[in-house]
Amino acid sequence: MFFRRLLALLFAGAITTTVLAQRPDGPPPRPDLSSLNLDATRSAKVEAILTASREKMRAVREDTDKQLATVLNADELAKLKQLMPRPPGPPRH
Repeated sequence: MFFRRLLALLFAGAITTTVLAQRPDGPPPRPDLSSLNLDATRSAKVEAILTASREKMRAVREDTDKQLATVLNADELAKLKQLMPRPPGPPRH
């Protein structure tokens, strides 16, 4: 049961973004909404939705990190970080 819950957490983190991985260059780039030709009101609503989504994903990652830290030691956490797929985006240095 515990192992299934841990796997579920790991896969949930992998889907939203890589668990324990922090982008060294900051947050992911924002999409260019200008091609949607939205008016100012709709553009602001879309931005608010995207911002709220990013904040929720960050909170999920932080919660996952805290839970994993109660089970794994520092070496195991580092190894797990290497095993997790990287999120799409520019290459990390």
